[in-house]
Amino acid sequence: MKKNLADIILLIVGLGVMVFLLYLTAISAGWVQLLCILGTAVVYFGWHRTLLRLGWRLSGKDPDDFDFHFPG
Repeated sequence: MKKNLADIILLIVGLGVMVFLLYLTAISAGWVQLLCILGTAVVYFGWHRTLLRLGWRLSGKDPDDFDFHFPG
């Protein structure tokens, strides 16, 4: 659990930042609103990647060990 503590803290902080950016989006207008939406998207994709990696680690697998091949 101690090795996953940094990821859990990162997820909580990322969620807080996304809520704050969405709040700023709601009260702002114009180009500031656009920047807040883009900032939320950037934070979300990093947050989602961390969430998936934590899920893989908690299930006992290392996401770097898998080589995903898509047909085609």
